[in-house]
Amino acid sequence: MVSIQYKEESMFFMLAFLIFTIQEVLMTIYDLSDPRSK
Repeated sequence: MVSIQYKEESMFFMLAFLIFTIQEVLMTIYDLSDPRSK
């Protein structure tokens, strides 16, 4: 039961980190493609 709990928390952390990383990448791409940002 402890291992399952740990696994679920690990999955949630990985998912949150993945979403954060994707968001950062998308924002960077959007800034590079926006001519008004310069």
